[in-house]
Amino acid sequence: MTKKNSPNLLDLEKEFAIKAPHLKAEMQHCLELIKMYLDKKGHNVFNLHDLNKSFRLPNKLKAVLVLLVEQLTKEGFLKKDLDIYSLNLAKESLTPVEENVGKISIHPNGFGFVSLKQFDVFIPKHLVLNAMDQDLVEIEILSLEGRNKKGPEGRVTRVVKRNKSSILGTVVEIKPGSLHVRASLQGESELAHVPMPETPVEVGDRVLLEVHSLRNQLHLTFERKLGSIYDPLKDLEAVKEEYTLPKEFPEEALHEARSFGDKVDKSQHQDRKDLTDLFTITIDPKTAKDFDDALSIEKTKNGYKLFVHVADASYYVRKGSALDQEAILRKNSTYLVGTCIPMLPHVLSDNLCSLKEGVPRLAVTIEMDLNHSGHLEQSQIYRSIIQSNHRLSYEQAFEIMHQEEKTFLKEQLVLMKDLALHLKSLKHQRGSVDLSLSEIVWRLGADGVPSGFEISHYDITHQLVEEFMLKANEVIATELKNRDIALIYRVHEPPSPETMMEFKNFCVRLGVIIPQEFGPKELAKVFEAHRESAFISELSSRYIRSMRLATYSTDRIGHHGLMLENYTHFTSPIRRYVDIIIHRLVFGETYSQEELDEISKNASERERHSARAEMSYLMLKKIRYLHRKHEKDPERIYKATITRVKPYGIVFEVKEYGVEGFLHISKLGNDYFEFHPKKEKITGQRSLKTFEIGYQFTVQIESVNLLFQEIFWKMSS
Repeated sequence: MTKKNSPNLLDLEKEFAIKAPHLKAEMQHCLELIKMYLDKKGHNVFNLHDLNKSFRLPNKLKAVLVLLVEQLTKEGFLKKDLDIYSLNLAKESLTPVEENVGKISIHPNGFGFVSLKQFDVFIPKHLVLNAMDQDLVEIEILSLEGRNKKGPEGRVTRVVKRNKSSILGTVVEIKPGSLHVRASLQGESELAHVPMPETPVEVGDRVLLEVHSLRNQLHLTFERKLGSIYDPLKDLEAVKEEYTLPKEFPEEALHEARSFGDKVDKSQHQDRKDLTDLFTITIDPKTAKDFDDALSIEKTKNGYKLFVHVADASYYVRKGSALDQEAILRKNSTYLVGTCIPMLPHVLSDNLCSLKEGVPRLAVTIEMDLNHSGHLEQSQIYRSIIQSNHRLSYEQAFEIMHQEEKTFLKEQLVLMKDLALHLKSLKHQRGSVDLSLSEIVWRLGADGVPSGFEISHYDITHQLVEEFMLKANEVIATELKNRDIALIYRVHEPPSPETMMEFKNFCVRLGVIIPQEFGPKELAKVFEAHRESAFISELSSRYIRSMRLATYSTDRIGHHGLMLENYTHFTSPIRRYVDIIIHRLVFGETYSQEELDEISKNASERERHSARAEMSYLMLKKIRYLHRKHEKDPERIYKATITRVKPYGIVFEVKEYGVEGFLHISKLGNDYFEFHPKKEKITGQRSLKTFEIGYQFTVQIESVNLLFQEIFWKMSS
């Protein structure tokens, strides 16, 4: 029986017919939801019964869905055959691309940036609306200067298109009729309320949640389970889902990769320069499987002849091929602890493209003549065939370089070291800051928990490889620029004056003497003077945090970190798509400016996305490692160093494990502590105990919460 004053379907249809032209946003949301539904089902057709079931709409809204679908059909966005609907792929969107529409990048702290054509717009956390990372959003610009005069500031007015149709969460509480799920919604973890599913779930279950939008509100519904947070072996599957990382390669791409065979036949490549008799080595981490680059060197009358050989991946990944289409989607390899999600199939990345020891391989060689001081005199770029004589790890190369026994290999390594030191000196003279820090390399156990780690020291073997790659990339960028060919640069903008002033003040607080004129060259001298000091790590970390991220761009704005005008990425085509593009440009293939702009923008976004996935996965593995350590030894003491001081507590680093922790001001001791913002320190009124950057103390683990992936710390007694 119809309720009194309740409109019937006929009345709804009449009213909808009048309002339909003004309901573009609602219809766009409906169209996007239909696309998500079809993506999940893997086909292009649907009926209203299945759509209603998937959307889980209450009865009173089912009639509205019917009207929206019919209007979308009327306007040509859907096709109808009897009771079956399908997408009209010729029509993409109801809403034209507007000036103030762009993708939003959400920071882990919850604020965001929206990239528009003319500039990036800062969105404060409370004005993000319900947007999630990489959603297409419409914004209103509130100010061109922003509150701190750091650039345009705005607010999200509408989510135009969701980047993800589902997100990953962990069940932390089960209530009557609903689940409380920890999920990364807007940069940081939040508790979401999800209707109770029919599938039995337990606290700790990882669950995939469907994302729905209704009138600018975010709604989540249960889709399926992905194991438990208490099962470390499920971490890899979980991170792939959470960050929508690539899974299996399509069969067409695999078939194409296999079609090249598993070895290089020299007789089939007579057009290449044969360098297989040239003494060549690779130097990589112990665990490396894909060898992008190899090195050869000769002493000359005027200085050095350096050969940088780079895997010729562009020979195998042809423009427009199935391999190319998949590489475009992946953009780069993603390196997770214990594994790699490659950009190219393993048959190429680990074998045919990889410059392995003792077998001929196709390469692109940059041959450089440099004088005794390391200045470039001339260079050549050509396709070649090489054969590596030795596959060395950094540790092996260092040991051979410093052994007493004289061998040809040692002579070659020492010659490389000499040239690298000249290149480092030139880089230092340009004002490039040497931020080389040791790295913790984790070993993953069979049970999914790290079994331990090694410290990889950034010694001369790492430095020589880096210097030679930097030089090769600079040569390629300069060559393409001189040919007046549009290309993708690797660019790095300088820090803002405000940020540099903050860093300068930080240096003063550490007791570092700063010259009045504080340009790049002066800064480089400061770092060099304090290379062996106890606080070089804090100095480097703080400077890195003050730097902007390096990105890809078709604009030649230079690379601040390297102090170079011309710089690109060329030397890692097995794991970076931009490098393949640069290879193609070197040998005459063409791209429009618009194509290069799109590739550079997408490559920058994908690179940041992979970095977030890598850091998230690594952090979870570290938490598991310390959790196990805490279970075995609850009283263990850890050395900590303060890296930041906040009004409400201190942030510190446990350097041994590369883990950051936080202590609330209430945990610092039985005293009233006062925060001094200008000096960035906290002082106890009675005890005068002071906590400031660089202060070293000891802490203990209080507890580990895997559900929230948090470690709670306390001062050691």
